[in-house]
Amino acid sequence: MIIVSNAAKELFRKYDGSTFFMSRDGVEEEYLSYRVPAKLEKEWLEEITNEKLAALNETGNWWTVYFLIHHGDFRFLSELTSTKASGVFWERCAFYEHLTEYVSAFRSLSPVAKANAVKHILEGSAALQKVARSEKSIKRAQEIEFDAKALLSS
Repeated sequence: MIIVSNAAKELFRKYDGSTFFMSRDGVEEEYLSYRVPAKLEKEWLEEITNEKLAALNETGNWWTVYFLIHHGDFRFLSELTSTKASGVFWERCAFYEHLTEYVSAFRSLSPVAKANAVKHILEGSAALQKVARSEKSIKRAQEIEFDAKALLSS
């Protein structure tokens, strides 16, 4: 049985399983010194993924989409497209922007699934355009619409 330090798991969780972000904060070498087996990292990452998905209906749910993209995890399109963005305006924009990126990066997406995802993004963009106040906010919501429509031709 391999015994791994609690500090290793704490670092892994603090950085959402990202050695990239650990590196940026100067803690990657410390984390790597714990020599966590890949199988255990996979278990930890699955735990974090489940926690992120459980928080999909909470404010700041854009972070879940970002997390899934960062880890190349494309198992959850139906969950994401059945969720509305939540939070303040920028957070809702970020949700649909990241969802557009998620759909774009999806390697084996059927045309029907892609069309459904784009429909969801377009509905979100339309809702954002209705509540946007500044020109900058209106433009951002319109860019989400433009980028979503571009997915249909890719």
